[in-house]
Order: sequence, then structure tokens, then C-alpha cells
Amino acid sequence: MSCHGVGNRRDPAWGILVTPYNLVTCNIEQTMITCHVFERLTFKGLSTFFIITVIAFFTQCESGDAATTGEESDQINILGSESFGHVGFSHTFGTPETPFWLHANRDGRIPLHSGNNLLIFGGYHTAFLRESDVVDLDAGFRLDSRLSDADNALKFTELYTHFRAYGWKLSAGRFYDTIGLNSGYLTTGSLMMSRNALQPFKLRLSTHDFLPVPLTGNHFSFKVRWSEAFLTDNRFVSNARIHQKYLYLKLQPVKEIHLMGGIVHNLMWGGMHPEMGRLHGTFDDWLNDVLGQPDDGVFGNRSPLGNGLGAYDFGAEYRGRTWSAGAYRMFYIEDRESIHIRSPWDGMWGGFLDLHDEERPHRLINYITYEHINTKKQDAGTGDAFGRARYYSHNLWRDGWVHHGLVLGNPLILIDPEKMGSRERIIVNNIILGHHVGLAGNFDGNLSYELLATYSRNYGICDDQTSGGSCRGSEENPVQLREDYVPFHELRRDRYSLLFKLAFPVGIVLDAVMPSGLSGTTGISGNTPTSGVASGNSSGTSTSTGAFAVSGRSHPASGYMQTASGRSHAGYGRGLQMYISVALDAGEFHSRPLFGFELGISMSL
Repeated sequence: MSCHGVGNRRDPAWGILVTPYNLVTCNIEQTMITCHVFERLTFKGLSTFFIITVIAFFTQCESGDAATTGEESDQINILGSESFGHVGFSHTFGTPETPFWLHANRDGRIPLHSGNNLLIFGGYHTAFLRESDVVDLDAGFRLDSRLSDADNALKFTELYTHFRAYGWKLSAGRFYDTIGLNSGYLTTGSLMMSRNALQPFKLRLSTHDFLPVPLTGNHFSFKVRWSEAFLTDNRFVSNARIHQKYLYLKLQPVKEIHLMGGIVHNLMWGGMHPEMGRLHGTFDDWLNDVLGQPDDGVFGNRSPLGNGLGAYDFGAEYRGRTWSAGAYRMFYIEDRESIHIRSPWDGMWGGFLDLHDEERPHRLINYITYEHINTKKQDAGTGDAFGRARYYSHNLWRDGWVHHGLVLGNPLILIDPEKMGSRERIIVNNIILGHHVGLAGNFDGNLSYELLATYSRNYGICDDQTSGGSCRGSEENPVQLREDYVPFHELRRDRYSLLFKLAFPVGIVLDAVMPSGLSGTTGISGNTPTSGVASGNSSGTSTSTGAFAVSGRSHPASGYMQTASGRSHAGYGRGLQMYISVALDAGEFHSRPLFGFELGISMSL
């Protein structure tokens, strides 16, 4: 298949394969595959390799069959097939540590500690059945390869199928799956499930959108999900699983007003403990765990067995013709004590303003969001140390709310990747107070930007206050009076994280390589809905609208980094976009400031 997607099968195809030990480049022509194997690359040659990759990519795209007919392309468009590719390179000056916004919320593509990273990935999405608005079936994948200082990797970051019928949806595989009423764009990430880590493989049954409650005149609607996921990384408790469910209700007194609230439950359970053996492997055990029934033999009838976390989640939105605005509040739940909102200030506050006037699509500011994150108290009572509940951590499932070395929730909560799979708790910083602002807009019709600015106060974990002793105290024997107590204010380390990104199209239509009869058919579509549970974006469907074809409010199909271009390139043409990002981390949190950049090219094929 050529880069047009409908080329002659005799056209050669060029590809790469990255293994932990070498790089393989392959040329496929008819039934012959010719591959060249190179030893592990050093980053002295990465810049040259980057250029060669881009040249080879375009060379093969231009070799498409010029005799391809418009009728063939029409058929492909009707089926809803889409594909995209991306090449990117990032570098941090003077240190192997990666600035926060070069690795956070990137679906696990960039390691925490890697000064140089070369990414090459591509994906494909197709609709097998789309006879009406009632029933559809689609599937897709995204294959990522990475060369970095830390490690090399080849993995599917997406591999999924979705079946939708009568408002319900059954999904299987690995796909982007955020949970929460936060805006989803320019965010630090949900406290439940964000796009920070590689998603686990899962089976999910959910409503596709908010479904109206009968006999309410569409003023009341609901949204539910039930899913089971399987963790595939190297963990202290191997083969653990994740159960997730939620129920959201929405009141819509008038068309523009949306008032929403829900409850979310996540549970890491099961698996093989290296000392205790299999943890709750029967159906009855699973049922007790997901229903929150306590295990008397392990926790003395206080808490269910499993690494559980959840939330009470509330939001309100106004959705007008030329602008939308919303606010949300998530109350974090770690255990049974949290259910009664023992720590009312813990969780996330946020709001956004979205300007989408079609008559003025290229504003200097199209979108702005603000978030406040607080995980300070953590159920601490009088005499307890702050952070007593140990958010994202657990005594048995010691790797915590983590998958493949990255937090599944908000990335401001930090881990020590060196502890992955060991007896030590991997979460090393879960007491934070943070503020975040995100801006997106256009300098002109083609040059768009994103600005992320995050400030956080970091206090480590509760054990840092007690030199590893118990975090529990009492009014009669407070932790603060112990000889080994470290004053809370002395643990504070401030962190400032910035990212500025510019993106611009290089060629919306490349006439030199377009099949005859298709020139000029590339269209520009409108804005897409705000992502997240509130918008009905299904909170987990891959929105395959092209590698960079996003409006500035939904996650792109590439999952790479949202753009604020306010346009999407569709139809039979191809869109090519380049971007450059610069990132800075400063403050006492780091021994020295971190400064890095990223360059990339994305193409819809």
C-alpha cells in the first residue's frame, strides 16, 4: 500500500523495526522483503537518521500509483478509513532527565529519564459497518517505535475494536480511555485515568453517550460503564487486573445548560503475590472486591482487598453557539474513610472557556483552562501526618496506580521507576498543591500555539515526615511530637513547568503526488466537541481525525500532543504539519533547571 492508501500493490513500501538491540529497515516489493540490520544507534547519528527517515518517507509517498482512480478513493472514504504517520525528536540539554511537559500525558511514549528520544509511529482506523446512526463497527491500531537514551521500544499504543448499537458500546483492546469531567484538553490529567501512561488491554461495556431517561423529555440522561483491564508490565504483584465502573447523571433544564454529577470506582485486584501467592482469584472473590466487601483476614474488616480509588465528580457547562464554558470539581476517594469526604479539599477544581465562533475561527486565544490540584490531607486526622492515606499507593500492590513505569492518573504524582517490581513503594511524591493554566490560539490562519504553565508545591510522601515510621498518630500521641518527626514545611519543594508549542501546516494538498482527478478535494472541517465524559466523546474512543487534525479541544488520533489549529484536514488529500516545542522545568524540585525541545512532522495519509 502506498502512502495514499490506495496505491498499486507492486509499489515498494519502506518501514522500520526497533528492537532492544538493533534497528531494522525493510523494503517490501511484491513478495520480497529486504532488511538491513544495524547495531544499536548512538545519538551522535540520530540527527542524520531523522533526516534520512523523513526523506525516505516522502520518497515512498511519491511513488504511489498515478493511475489510481477517483472511484477507488471514494469507496475508501465511504468506509471511513484513515491513516497517519509521525516522526519526532526531543532533546534535553545537559541532563538525562526529561522536562515535565515533554513526557507527561503522552500515552507512555517518552521515558521520565531520557535526554534524547526519536519517535516514529503510524496508525490506521477503519469502519467495517456503518449502515446508520444506530449501529457501527470500527477498529484500528497505532504502532510506535522509539529510540532513546533510556531504552528502545516497539509497541502498539492502540489496538482496538468498538461495536456500537442503540446507544451502547462494547470495546475491546487497547485504546485511549480517560475518566472524568475535566476538560480533557490542555489539562494536567484526570486523577482517575489520564493519558499519561500506556493504556492496559481491556474489555469495556458502556453507553456511547449520555442516554435520555424515558418520560423526562430529554431533560435527564445517564452515562455508565463497566470494564475489566489486564496489566502487562513487570510488577511486584504480577498479572494484576483493574476493574472500573462509573455512573453519571445529567440534568439539562434548557438546551445550553448541562449539570452533571457521578461516582467513579477503580480497583486494582488479583494477581500473583511473590509471598502470599494468588490474591483473590475466584469469581466470588472478584465479586466481593468489585462490590467493596471487606476481607476480614487481611484488613480486619476495615477495607476491601484491592488497591481501590474513586471519586465524586461534578461539573456544569454552558454550550452556546459561539462560546462554551464549564467548571468541574472532583472529590478524591482512596478508602472507606474517604467515602464520607473526610478530606473535602482534596481533589481537583477546574474550569475552561472555549471560543468557537465560526466567523472568527483564528483568534489569538481560542481556549483557556485552569486547574487546581490538592492532595495534602489524605484523610489525616488530629495527630496524623499529612498524606496518611498514601494516594495511588498500596501495601500489597506496591507498584500502585502505575502501568509500565508511569502513573495512570495525574502525572503530578510522581514515582521512582527504579523501584518498579521491587518490595519498595514506587510512589515517592503524592502530597501536592498545584495550579495549572493552559492557553491555545492562533497568531494567524496557519500558525497556532499552545502554552502550558504549571506550578506545584511538592511535599513527598507521609513517610518523609516520620523517617519511615508510622504515619498514624492520635490527639494524645501526635506524630508531630515524635523525635524523628521532620517538620512538614521543611519538605516543600517548588516546581515550575512550562511548555510553548508552535504548529503550522507545511502542505495541505501536495499536488505533486496527488492522484489525477483528486487535486483540490481536501476540505477543512469544523470544530469537534469538548472531550471527556461531559461531552459525549465516549471517553475512550479513539478520535481518529488525523495526526494533527483536531480543533484544539479533543485528543488527536495521534495522541501525540493536542494542537490548537482549529481546523482538520479531511477528504482525499494529505495534510502535513510541523511543530516545535520548548519546555522548561525550574525550582527547588530539581537540582538544576531542565531545558529541552522537540521537533516533529505529522501527516494524515
